Amino acid sequence: MPAQDRESFVDKPQINVGFVIYTLGDQPGTLNAVWGHQIYGGGTGKAVGGEGPGYIGTYHIIYYNWEGRKLVENTLEITAQTDHYDLTWHKEGTIVTRGIGRETPAGLIAGIRFLPD
Repeated sequence: MPAQDRESFVDKPQINVGFVIYTLGDQPGTLNAVWGHQIYGGGTGKAVGGEGPGYIGTYHIIYYNWEGRKLVENTLEITAQTDHYDLTWHKEGTIVTRGIGRETPAGLIAGIRFLPD
């Protein structure tokens, strides 16, 4: 990237981006989440309904803020690609968020972006 492009990129505020870290839950097909977002803050989450061991599957997930207040409920789909995972969140059949992640020793770590944007 040319220097002038890097400078203009750095000067622009990056909005509507965040991250989530999923770890496998105590029960098969469950995930625990820790999330953060540039606009909405952060918190935790709990997903149920996966296909068994590992992260792949379709889940019902509820996200909470750090005080434990429920913020949002979604359907989360995690699919494996050759070198990463694709994550898609649905609300009432509409895609509301997309992400891309990689499995690490700390869990499945993904960058996210709410749609439309």
